[in-house]
Amino acid sequence: MTRFKAAILILIISGILGVFSLVFTQTTCGRLVDKLDEVIINITKKDKNSTVENLDDAIEYFEKIKPVLNILEGQSETIEIRGNLNKAIFFVNAKNYESAVLYLEECKNDLNRIIVSNIPSISTIL
Repeated sequence: MTRFKAAILILIISGILGVFSLVFTQTTCGRLVDKLDEVIINITKKDKNSTVENLDDAIEYFEKIKPVLNILEGQSETIEIRGNLNKAIFFVNAKNYESAVLYLEECKNDLNRIIVSNIPSISTIL
């Protein structure tokens, strides 16, 4: 009977961790995508002050969620995102806004891929 209780406990803990992972990645990555959209909008408006401010805000938010994303998704995912954010900062400071938008779009694509890869489906369960 104790094996059965242990198995049920492990199943319940796994379910809770799975739901937490799904909710956390969808909400945090979704918020970061929204923040990056704001940066892109400010770039198209040629508002450099708001662009830098919103980009700093997005990076600060990313650094806040990065430790949990490292655990849930792996460090390789966050390294890619941070690298693209660094390149976007460089190009914003260099006033090459077209290249900055490309790297911000790449970040958004990576974040959307993370969101989609965490949606429960047969391929993610097996």
